[in-house]
Amino acid sequence: MLVSVERQAVVKTEKPPYRVPSMAEIAAVPWNGFTAISTFSGCGGSCLGYRMVGFRVAWANEFIPAASDTYRANLPETILDTRDIRII
Repeated sequence: MLVSVERQAVVKTEKPPYRVPSMAEIAAVPWNGFTAISTFSGCGGSCLGYRMVGFRVAWANEFIPAASDTYRANLPETILDTRDIRII
């Protein structure tokens, strides 16, 4: 028994060019009314993503010194707790 399968034409759409926003542009994003905290924050990459969509990051935790130093450089307005998460 043979089954006929019709193929649909795939329409390609043009994607807009992706551009990484500057830190000044990210800082200018208005607050969306939501606040977040971050655990295992590393150097702040996920917190930067939260900020890009308007969240305020009120508190973050990272205990590795090199990562916490970088976090502080990237997101100085956030309270950074450097204690081990098991103690918190």
